[in-house]
Amino acid sequence: MLEDFALKKLKETEVENINNIKKEILAQIENHDANLIDKIEISIDDTIATITPKDDAIKKGFKLNS
Repeated sequence: MLEDFALKKLKETEVENINNIKKEILAQIENHDANLIDKIEISIDDTIATITPKDDAIKKGFKLNS
């Protein structure tokens, strides 16, 4: 699903704005594959965003700032 997905640099990086960060990540994923939006959950812990399938089969984390 997301094996070939690369997260682009986010405009929003303030940890206080987690909802905006999640929206940006979802928008990028939707551009990659719109069918995935209802199948994933995004959690953010400090500078790591974890994209988890709702069936929790696989977890993949992306670093938010480089």
